[in-house]
Amino acid sequence: CESEDVFIQNFFKLNPATQPCGQCSQEKFDSYMEDAYLNGKSLFLWQHCTLNGVCLPTEVTFAKLDEVDEFGGNMLVCFIHDLRPQLAVKEKEQQFNLTLKSIIDANPLCLNVWTDTLENIMCNKQAVELYDLHSEEEYLDKFFDLSPEFQPDGRPSKEFAIKYLESAFKNGSCSFKWLHRKLNGDLIPTEITLVKMDFQDENGKSLVAGFTRDLRDS
Repeated sequence: CESEDVFIQNFFKLNPATQPCGQCSQEKFDSYMEDAYLNGKSLFLWQHCTLNGVCLPTEVTFAKLDEVDEFGGNMLVCFIHDLRPQLAVKEKEQQFNLTLKSIIDANPLCLNVWTDTLENIMCNKQAVELYDLHSEEEYLDKFFDLSPEFQPDGRPSKEFAIKYLESAFKNGSCSFKWLHRKLNGDLIPTEITLVKMDFQDENGKSLVAGFTRDLRDS
């Protein structure tokens, strides 16, 4: 807008007829105003637009003032926060994460990541495909079902998998031979390398990356 007057005169033209949810803008606007009058404040996301039709995603806050207007009613103040810079950063983060996931999935070895509380939190596409599973979630949920109860030398699989993980967290890395098993019972001899990563997750937990090489061809 060229001036304050232009903004005030065209205020309702700065709203599309409907919001992204499909509801009439005027109806939603009135309901948020009513909520602010009743509760003193109302915070919500809102799709504005410029006079030439460019969309403006915003966050709007209505706050009721103690001051009254010429008609004796409480006045509302409205704060409009432009979300475009924030959404642009979020879009870049999402693009970076997609690129990173593509790199991880391109790794020819199976990869999964463990926290220091021994929680398996992610895997790559190769891990899902090696065991003929359908999704990352299925792999994470059924990880300990992907080994026989005992290894060929008689060691309990789950117990020694935990010991190897604890060793990697303590010493930085370890490598070992391991017999895996698909859910249909087919056995897969593998070589596994566990490596402690140089950074922590958002909760401050240390991480170990596990790389699994299929030894059937060799």
